[in-house]
Amino acid sequence: MVTTLLILHSENDTEQATQLSAMLECKLQNAVVITELMSDSNDIQIKHADDLILLNQNLTPALARLVGERQKLPGTSTLSITGNSATSLSSSANESSFEVNESNLINWFVQSDNSNSRYDVDRLIGKWDLDLLSHLKTDIFIRDTNRTNPLAEPLRAAVAENDNAKVQSIFQSVSDINQLKLEDILDLYLSLRAFKLYEEMQLMYESLHPVLQNKDLFKEQYVFASNRLSNSARAKAALIKHLESIASPTAETKALGGRIYKDCWHLASKNKSASSAKQYLNLAIDWYQAACQLDTRDMYPAINLATLLKCRNAPGDIALMRDVLDNIRYNLRMSTTVFDQPQADSSLKRQADYWDYATVFEMYVLREHADNVSTFKAKLFSLATEQWMLATTLNNLTLIDDYSSRSSVFLTSLIEEFQQDIDAKFAQS
Repeated sequence: MVTTLLILHSENDTEQATQLSAMLECKLQNAVVITELMSDSNDIQIKHADDLILLNQNLTPALARLVGERQKLPGTSTLSITGNSATSLSSSANESSFEVNESNLINWFVQSDNSNSRYDVDRLIGKWDLDLLSHLKTDIFIRDTNRTNPLAEPLRAAVAENDNAKVQSIFQSVSDINQLKLEDILDLYLSLRAFKLYEEMQLMYESLHPVLQNKDLFKEQYVFASNRLSNSARAKAALIKHLESIASPTAETKALGGRIYKDCWHLASKNKSASSAKQYLNLAIDWYQAACQLDTRDMYPAINLATLLKCRNAPGDIALMRDVLDNIRYNLRMSTTVFDQPQADSSLKRQADYWDYATVFEMYVLREHADNVSTFKAKLFSLATEQWMLATTLNNLTLIDDYSSRSSVFLTSLIEEFQQDIDAKFAQS
Protein backbone atom coordinates (compact mmCIF):
# COMPACT_ATOMS: atom_id res chain seq x y z
CA MET A 1 0.00 0.00 0.00
CA VAL A 2 1.45 3.36 -1.07
CA THR A 3 0.16 6.58 0.47
CA THR A 4 0.64 10.20 -0.54
CA LEU A 5 2.17 12.73 1.86
CA LEU A 6 1.85 16.35 0.70
CA ILE A 7 3.95 19.07 2.36
CA LEU A 8 2.67 22.59 1.71
CA HIS A 9 4.97 25.51 2.44
CA SER A 10 5.70 29.14 1.59
CA GLU A 11 8.73 30.36 -0.37
CA ASN A 12 10.47 31.35 2.87
CA ASP A 13 10.21 27.75 4.12
CA THR A 14 11.43 26.01 0.95
CA GLU A 15 14.70 24.86 2.51
CA GLN A 16 12.98 23.48 5.61
CA ALA A 17 10.40 21.71 3.44
CA THR A 18 13.14 20.16 1.29
CA GLN A 19 14.98 18.87 4.36
CA LEU A 20 11.77 17.49 5.84
CA SER A 21 10.89 15.78 2.57
CA ALA A 22 14.35 14.21 2.23
CA MET A 23 14.19 12.83 5.77
CA LEU A 24 10.70 11.37 5.30
CA GLU A 25 11.53 9.84 1.91
CA CYS A 26 14.55 8.15 3.50
CA LYS A 27 12.58 6.74 6.43
CA LEU A 28 9.20 5.95 4.85
CA GLN A 29 9.21 3.09 2.36
CA ASN A 30 5.51 3.12 1.46
CA ALA A 31 4.94 6.82 0.88
CA VAL A 32 5.13 9.24 -2.02
CA VAL A 33 6.36 12.52 -0.48
CA ILE A 34 5.51 15.69 -2.39
CA THR A 35 6.57 19.24 -1.49
CA GLU A 36 4.67 22.12 -3.02
CA LEU A 37 4.30 25.85 -2.60
CA MET A 38 1.03 26.77 -0.98
CA SER A 39 0.48 29.29 -3.78
CA ASP A 40 0.74 26.52 -6.41
CA SER A 41 -1.66 24.07 -4.76
CA ASN A 42 -5.38 23.76 -5.32
CA ASP A 43 -8.39 22.34 -3.51
CA ILE A 44 -8.18 18.90 -5.14
CA GLN A 45 -4.57 18.32 -4.13
CA ILE A 46 -5.17 19.45 -0.55
CA LYS A 47 -8.33 17.38 -0.10
CA HIS A 48 -7.04 14.22 -1.77
CA ALA A 49 -3.64 13.79 -0.18
CA ASP A 50 -3.72 10.84 2.23
CA ASP A 51 -1.52 12.78 4.66
CA LEU A 52 -1.03 16.54 4.66
CA ILE A 53 1.63 18.62 6.44
CA LEU A 54 1.07 22.37 6.65
CA LEU A 55 4.47 23.94 7.26
CA ASN A 56 4.26 27.30 9.06
CA GLN A 57 0.92 28.03 7.38
CA ASN A 58 -1.61 30.42 8.85
CA LEU A 59 -5.06 28.86 8.83
CA THR A 60 -6.78 31.40 6.62
CA PRO A 61 -10.56 31.00 6.29
CA ALA A 62 -10.12 29.27 2.92
CA LEU A 63 -7.45 26.87 4.22
CA ALA A 64 -9.42 26.22 7.40
CA ARG A 65 -12.41 25.27 5.24
CA LEU A 66 -10.34 22.74 3.30
CA VAL A 67 -8.88 21.26 6.48
CA GLY A 68 -12.41 20.98 7.84
CA GLU A 69 -13.52 19.15 4.70
CA ARG A 70 -10.56 16.76 5.01
CA GLN A 71 -11.60 15.96 8.58
CA LYS A 72 -14.98 14.76 7.29
CA LEU A 73 -13.28 12.20 5.05
CA PRO A 74 -12.27 8.81 6.47
CA GLY A 75 -8.60 7.96 6.24
CA THR A 76 -7.08 11.44 6.04
CA SER A 77 -4.51 12.89 8.42
CA THR A 78 -3.41 16.51 8.72
CA LEU A 79 -0.41 17.85 10.61
CA SER A 80 0.22 21.55 11.22
CA ILE A 81 3.84 22.45 12.01
CA THR A 82 4.70 25.85 13.46
CA GLY A 83 8.27 26.34 14.60
CA ASN A 84 9.21 23.37 16.76
CA SER A 85 5.63 22.34 17.55
CA ALA A 86 3.37 20.03 15.56
CA THR A 87 -0.39 19.66 15.97
CA SER A 88 -2.14 16.60 14.56
CA LEU A 89 -5.70 17.18 13.35
CA SER A 90 -7.58 13.87 13.21
CA SER A 91 -10.80 12.97 11.41
CA SER A 92 -12.54 12.94 14.78
CA ALA A 93 -11.53 16.58 15.29
CA ASN A 94 -9.34 15.71 18.29
CA GLU A 95 -6.01 17.54 18.38
CA SER A 96 -2.73 16.30 19.80
CA SER A 97 0.55 18.20 19.87
CA PHE A 98 4.14 17.04 20.00
CA GLU A 99 7.67 18.30 19.52
CA VAL A 100 9.00 18.25 15.97
CA ASN A 101 11.74 15.66 15.62
CA GLU A 102 12.44 12.70 13.37
CA SER A 103 11.11 10.07 15.76
CA ASN A 104 7.83 11.87 16.48
CA LEU A 105 7.19 12.63 12.80
CA ILE A 106 7.78 9.03 11.74
CA ASN A 107 5.57 7.83 14.58
CA TRP A 108 2.78 10.21 13.52
CA PHE A 109 2.90 8.97 9.94
CA VAL A 110 3.00 5.29 10.89
CA GLN A 111 0.10 5.66 13.33
CA SER A 112 -1.93 7.55 10.74
CA ASP A 113 -1.17 4.95 8.10
CA ASN A 114 -2.11 2.02 10.35
CA SER A 115 -5.25 3.47 11.92
CA ASN A 116 -6.92 5.02 8.89
CA SER A 117 -8.67 3.14 6.11
CA ARG A 118 -7.93 5.11 2.95
CA TYR A 119 -10.85 6.58 1.07
CA ASP A 120 -11.42 6.11 -2.65
CA VAL A 121 -11.21 9.22 -4.76
CA ASP A 122 -14.63 8.66 -6.31
CA ARG A 123 -16.44 8.61 -2.96
CA LEU A 124 -16.19 12.39 -3.08
CA ILE A 125 -18.52 12.55 -6.06
CA GLY A 126 -21.20 10.19 -4.88
CA LYS A 127 -22.03 6.52 -4.98
CA TRP A 128 -19.49 5.29 -7.54
CA ASP A 129 -17.50 2.43 -5.98
CA LEU A 130 -14.18 1.41 -7.49
CA ASP A 131 -15.05 -2.28 -7.47
CA LEU A 132 -17.99 -1.64 -9.82
CA LEU A 133 -16.03 0.34 -12.39
CA SER A 134 -16.63 -2.17 -15.18
CA HIS A 135 -17.60 -1.53 -18.80
CA LEU A 136 -21.18 -1.39 -17.58
CA LYS A 137 -20.35 1.18 -14.88
CA THR A 138 -18.48 3.34 -17.37
CA ASP A 139 -21.45 3.35 -19.72
CA ILE A 140 -23.86 4.25 -16.93
CA PHE A 141 -21.65 7.08 -15.73
CA ILE A 142 -21.38 8.53 -19.21
CA ARG A 143 -25.17 8.38 -19.72
CA ASP A 144 -26.03 9.88 -16.34
CA THR A 145 -28.23 12.91 -17.02
CA ASN A 146 -27.94 14.30 -13.49
CA ARG A 147 -24.40 15.56 -13.93
CA THR A 148 -24.08 19.34 -14.11
CA ASN A 149 -20.31 19.89 -14.37
CA PRO A 150 -19.03 21.98 -17.32
CA LEU A 151 -17.83 19.05 -19.41
CA ALA A 152 -20.98 16.99 -18.90
CA GLU A 153 -23.06 18.46 -21.71
CA PRO A 154 -20.48 18.20 -24.52
CA LEU A 155 -19.47 14.72 -23.37
CA ARG A 156 -23.12 13.65 -23.26
CA ALA A 157 -23.57 14.96 -26.79
CA ALA A 158 -20.48 13.09 -27.97
CA VAL A 159 -21.82 9.86 -26.45
CA ALA A 160 -25.24 10.36 -28.02
CA GLU A 161 -23.61 10.86 -31.42
CA ASN A 162 -21.02 8.10 -30.82
CA ASP A 163 -18.47 10.73 -31.87
CA ASN A 164 -14.95 9.56 -31.07
CA ALA A 165 -13.35 12.65 -32.60
CA LYS A 166 -15.48 14.98 -30.49
CA VAL A 167 -14.31 13.32 -27.27
CA GLN A 168 -10.72 13.67 -28.47
CA SER A 169 -11.34 17.35 -29.19
CA ILE A 170 -12.79 17.94 -25.72
CA PHE A 171 -9.73 16.31 -24.17
CA GLN A 172 -7.33 18.38 -26.28
CA SER A 173 -9.16 21.59 -25.38
CA VAL A 174 -8.31 21.22 -21.68
CA SER A 175 -5.14 23.21 -21.07
CA ASP A 176 -4.55 22.10 -17.46
CA ILE A 177 -6.24 18.94 -16.22
CA ASN A 178 -5.42 19.76 -12.61
CA GLN A 179 -7.44 22.97 -12.67
CA LEU A 180 -10.65 21.02 -13.30
CA LYS A 181 -12.96 19.86 -10.55
CA LEU A 182 -12.77 16.23 -9.58
CA GLU A 183 -16.12 15.50 -11.24
CA ASP A 184 -14.79 16.86 -14.53
CA ILE A 185 -11.53 14.92 -14.29
CA LEU A 186 -13.27 11.62 -13.62
CA ASP A 187 -15.95 12.31 -16.21
CA LEU A 188 -13.38 12.95 -18.92
CA TYR A 189 -11.23 9.99 -17.89
CA LEU A 190 -14.12 7.54 -18.11
CA SER A 191 -15.25 9.06 -21.40
CA LEU A 192 -11.83 8.38 -22.87
CA ARG A 193 -12.11 4.78 -21.70
CA ALA A 194 -15.61 4.36 -23.12
CA PHE A 195 -14.34 5.45 -26.55
CA LYS A 196 -11.19 3.30 -26.29
CA LEU A 197 -8.91 6.36 -26.44
CA TYR A 198 -6.17 4.59 -24.54
CA GLU A 199 -3.28 6.83 -25.60
CA GLU A 200 -5.24 9.84 -24.38
CA MET A 201 -5.90 8.03 -21.09
CA GLN A 202 -2.16 7.57 -20.66
CA LEU A 203 -1.46 11.22 -21.45
CA MET A 204 -4.16 12.38 -19.06
CA TYR A 205 -2.85 10.21 -16.23
CA GLU A 206 0.69 11.44 -16.78
CA SER A 207 -0.61 15.03 -16.59
CA LEU A 208 -2.37 14.50 -13.27
CA HIS A 209 -0.91 15.85 -10.06
CA PRO A 210 0.96 13.07 -8.15
CA VAL A 211 -1.71 13.18 -5.44
CA LEU A 212 -4.30 12.00 -7.96
CA GLN A 213 -1.90 9.68 -9.77
CA ASN A 214 -1.55 7.73 -6.54
CA LYS A 215 -5.30 7.20 -6.17
CA ASP A 216 -6.55 3.69 -6.83
CA LEU A 217 -9.14 4.58 -9.44
CA PHE A 218 -6.82 6.57 -11.70
CA LYS A 219 -3.93 4.15 -11.24
CA GLU A 220 -6.07 1.14 -12.13
CA GLN A 221 -7.50 2.75 -15.25
CA TYR A 222 -4.00 3.79 -16.33
CA VAL A 223 -2.94 0.14 -16.12
CA PHE A 224 -6.06 -0.87 -18.06
CA ALA A 225 -5.20 1.55 -20.89
CA SER A 226 -1.49 0.69 -20.89
CA ASN A 227 -2.24 -3.02 -21.16
CA ARG A 228 -4.43 -2.42 -24.19
CA LEU A 229 -1.56 -0.53 -25.86
CA SER A 230 1.26 -2.94 -24.93
CA ASN A 231 2.29 -5.54 -27.48
CA SER A 232 4.92 -7.52 -25.59
CA ALA A 233 4.66 -9.88 -22.63
CA ARG A 234 7.49 -8.07 -20.85
CA ALA A 235 5.79 -4.66 -21.13
CA LYS A 236 2.48 -6.08 -19.99
CA ALA A 237 3.96 -7.95 -17.02
CA ALA A 238 5.72 -4.76 -15.91
CA LEU A 239 2.29 -3.21 -15.29
CA ILE A 240 1.61 -5.62 -12.44
CA LYS A 241 3.73 -3.59 -10.03
CA HIS A 242 1.29 -0.70 -10.45
CA LEU A 243 -1.62 -2.98 -9.55
CA GLU A 244 0.26 -4.31 -6.53
CA SER A 245 0.67 -0.75 -5.22
CA ILE A 246 -3.10 -0.17 -5.15
CA ALA A 247 -4.19 0.50 -1.57
CA SER A 248 -7.56 -1.25 -1.68
CA PRO A 249 -7.57 -3.89 -4.43
CA THR A 250 -10.99 -4.99 -5.62
CA ALA A 251 -12.28 -7.83 -7.77
CA GLU A 252 -11.73 -5.65 -10.82
CA THR A 253 -8.13 -4.96 -9.79
CA LYS A 254 -7.43 -8.68 -9.55
CA ALA A 255 -9.33 -9.40 -12.77
CA LEU A 256 -7.20 -6.80 -14.56
CA GLY A 257 -4.09 -8.60 -13.33
CA GLY A 258 -5.61 -11.82 -14.65
CA ARG A 259 -6.21 -10.20 -18.05
CA ILE A 260 -2.61 -8.96 -18.17
CA TYR A 261 -1.16 -12.39 -17.42
CA LYS A 262 -3.65 -14.03 -19.79
CA ASP A 263 -2.35 -11.77 -22.57
CA CYS A 264 1.23 -12.61 -21.58
CA TRP A 265 0.40 -16.33 -21.72
CA HIS A 266 -1.09 -15.96 -25.18
CA LEU A 267 1.95 -14.03 -26.47
CA ALA A 268 4.44 -16.46 -24.93
CA SER A 269 2.55 -19.39 -26.45
CA LYS A 270 2.68 -17.77 -29.89
CA ASN A 271 6.43 -17.31 -29.48
CA LYS A 272 6.83 -21.01 -28.56
CA SER A 273 8.17 -20.13 -25.10
CA ALA A 274 6.65 -23.05 -23.21
CA SER A 275 8.24 -22.30 -19.83
CA SER A 276 7.14 -18.65 -19.79
CA ALA A 277 3.70 -19.56 -21.12
CA LYS A 278 3.14 -22.05 -18.30
CA GLN A 279 4.22 -19.49 -15.70
CA TYR A 280 1.96 -16.79 -17.13
CA LEU A 281 -1.01 -19.17 -17.31
CA ASN A 282 -0.59 -20.11 -13.66
CA LEU A 283 -0.37 -16.44 -12.66
CA ALA A 284 -3.46 -15.56 -14.71
CA ILE A 285 -5.43 -18.29 -12.96
CA ASP A 286 -4.18 -17.11 -9.56
CA TRP A 287 -5.27 -13.51 -10.21
CA TYR A 288 -8.66 -14.46 -11.64
CA GLN A 289 -9.23 -16.78 -8.68
CA ALA A 290 -8.36 -13.94 -6.29
CA ALA A 291 -10.90 -11.74 -8.10
CA CYS A 292 -13.59 -14.39 -7.66
CA GLN A 293 -12.78 -14.66 -3.97
CA LEU A 294 -13.21 -10.90 -3.55
CA ASP A 295 -16.58 -10.91 -5.31
CA THR A 296 -18.31 -14.19 -6.11
CA ARG A 297 -20.97 -12.29 -8.09
CA ASP A 298 -18.58 -10.91 -10.72
CA MET A 299 -19.01 -13.01 -13.84
CA TYR A 300 -16.09 -11.56 -15.82
CA PRO A 301 -13.26 -13.08 -13.76
CA ALA A 302 -15.34 -16.21 -13.16
CA ILE A 303 -15.82 -17.15 -16.82
CA ASN A 304 -12.17 -16.34 -17.54
CA LEU A 305 -11.09 -18.51 -14.62
CA ALA A 306 -13.22 -21.40 -15.89
CA THR A 307 -11.82 -21.04 -19.41
CA LEU A 308 -8.19 -21.01 -18.27
CA LEU A 309 -8.74 -24.00 -15.98
CA LYS A 310 -10.07 -25.87 -19.01
CA CYS A 311 -7.00 -24.88 -21.00
CA ARG A 312 -4.50 -25.81 -18.27
CA ASN A 313 -6.25 -29.09 -17.38
CA ALA A 314 -4.01 -29.86 -14.40
CA PRO A 315 -5.21 -32.38 -11.79
CA GLY A 316 -8.31 -30.96 -10.14
CA ASP A 317 -8.77 -28.16 -12.69
CA ILE A 318 -11.84 -29.61 -14.42
CA ALA A 319 -13.59 -30.25 -11.10
CA LEU A 320 -12.86 -26.66 -10.05
CA MET A 321 -14.03 -25.42 -13.45
CA ARG A 322 -17.39 -27.13 -12.90
CA ASP A 323 -17.71 -25.49 -9.48
CA VAL A 324 -17.01 -22.09 -11.00
CA LEU A 325 -19.55 -22.67 -13.77
CA ASP A 326 -22.17 -23.73 -11.22
CA ASN A 327 -21.55 -20.47 -9.36
CA ILE A 328 -21.89 -18.47 -12.58
CA ARG A 329 -25.18 -20.17 -13.40
CA TYR A 330 -26.60 -19.56 -9.93
CA ASN A 331 -25.62 -15.89 -9.81
CA LEU A 332 -26.94 -15.11 -13.26
CA ARG A 333 -30.17 -16.99 -12.59
CA MET A 334 -30.77 -15.06 -9.37
CA SER A 335 -29.72 -11.59 -10.53
CA THR A 336 -30.59 -11.37 -14.25
CA THR A 337 -33.28 -12.43 -16.70
CA VAL A 338 -30.88 -14.51 -18.79
CA PHE A 339 -32.60 -17.82 -17.90
CA ASP A 340 -36.16 -16.46 -17.48
CA GLN A 341 -39.11 -17.43 -19.64
CA PRO A 342 -40.93 -14.51 -21.33
CA GLN A 343 -43.90 -14.72 -18.95
CA ALA A 344 -41.80 -14.86 -15.78
CA ASP A 345 -42.01 -12.10 -13.17
CA SER A 346 -38.56 -10.51 -13.38
CA SER A 347 -39.27 -7.14 -11.80
CA LEU A 348 -36.49 -7.52 -9.23
CA LYS A 349 -33.86 -8.68 -11.70
CA ARG A 350 -31.52 -6.82 -14.01
CA GLN A 351 -32.39 -7.14 -17.69
CA ALA A 352 -29.81 -9.47 -19.21
CA ASP A 353 -27.57 -7.94 -21.88
CA TYR A 354 -25.35 -9.38 -24.60
CA TRP A 355 -22.50 -10.09 -22.20
CA ASP A 356 -24.71 -12.05 -19.81
CA TYR A 357 -25.84 -14.27 -22.68
CA ALA A 358 -22.26 -14.55 -23.94
CA THR A 359 -21.15 -15.73 -20.51
CA VAL A 360 -23.84 -18.43 -20.42
CA PHE A 361 -23.03 -19.40 -24.01
CA GLU A 362 -19.35 -19.88 -23.13
CA MET A 363 -20.39 -21.77 -20.00
CA TYR A 364 -22.28 -24.31 -22.11
CA VAL A 365 -19.39 -24.49 -24.59
CA LEU A 366 -17.04 -25.44 -21.75
CA ARG A 367 -19.52 -28.13 -20.68
CA GLU A 368 -20.06 -29.18 -24.33
CA HIS A 369 -23.85 -29.01 -24.00
CA ALA A 370 -24.64 -28.78 -27.71
CA ASP A 371 -28.39 -28.07 -27.45
CA ASN A 372 -27.94 -25.19 -25.01
CA VAL A 373 -25.04 -23.84 -27.06
CA SER A 374 -27.29 -23.66 -30.11
CA THR A 375 -30.08 -21.91 -28.19
CA PHE A 376 -27.84 -19.24 -26.68
CA LYS A 377 -25.88 -18.76 -29.89
CA ALA A 378 -29.10 -17.70 -31.60
CA LYS A 379 -29.77 -15.26 -28.76
CA LEU A 380 -26.29 -13.76 -29.11
CA PHE A 381 -26.78 -13.03 -32.78
CA SER A 382 -30.14 -11.41 -32.09
CA LEU A 383 -28.63 -9.11 -29.43
CA ALA A 384 -25.31 -8.19 -31.04
CA THR A 385 -25.38 -4.66 -32.40
CA GLU A 386 -21.70 -4.46 -33.30
CA GLN A 387 -19.49 -6.99 -35.08
CA TRP A 388 -16.74 -6.66 -32.46
CA MET A 389 -19.08 -8.07 -29.80
CA LEU A 390 -19.43 -11.38 -31.63
CA ALA A 391 -15.75 -11.28 -32.59
CA THR A 392 -14.84 -11.11 -28.89
CA THR A 393 -16.93 -14.21 -28.20
CA LEU A 394 -15.42 -15.97 -31.22
CA ASN A 395 -11.92 -15.20 -29.93
CA ASN A 396 -12.82 -16.90 -26.65
CA LEU A 397 -14.00 -19.99 -28.52
CA THR A 398 -10.78 -20.07 -30.51
CA LEU A 399 -8.76 -19.75 -27.32
CA ILE A 400 -10.48 -22.78 -25.81
CA ASP A 401 -9.98 -24.77 -29.00
CA ASP A 402 -6.30 -23.80 -29.42
CA TYR A 403 -5.22 -24.67 -25.90
CA SER A 404 -7.49 -27.53 -24.88
CA SER A 405 -5.62 -30.74 -24.13
CA ARG A 406 -7.74 -32.70 -26.61
CA SER A 407 -9.25 -31.78 -29.95
CA SER A 408 -13.02 -31.34 -30.15
CA VAL A 409 -14.95 -31.87 -33.36
CA PHE A 410 -17.89 -30.13 -31.66
CA LEU A 411 -15.87 -26.99 -30.93
CA THR A 412 -14.08 -26.87 -34.28
CA SER A 413 -17.40 -27.11 -36.10
CA LEU A 414 -18.93 -24.45 -33.83
CA ILE A 415 -16.12 -21.99 -34.57
CA GLU A 416 -16.49 -22.43 -38.33
CA GLU A 417 -20.25 -21.96 -38.09
CA PHE A 418 -19.89 -18.95 -35.79
CA GLN A 419 -17.53 -17.20 -38.22
CA GLN A 420 -19.83 -17.89 -41.17
CA ASP A 421 -22.80 -16.46 -39.27
CA ILE A 422 -20.83 -13.31 -38.39
CA ASP A 423 -19.90 -12.82 -42.04
CA ALA A 424 -23.52 -13.28 -43.09
CA LYS A 425 -24.93 -10.95 -40.42
CA PHE A 426 -22.60 -8.07 -41.25
CA ALA A 427 -22.17 -8.71 -44.97
CA GLN A 428 -23.96 -5.49 -45.84
CA SER A 429 -22.21 -3.36 -43.20
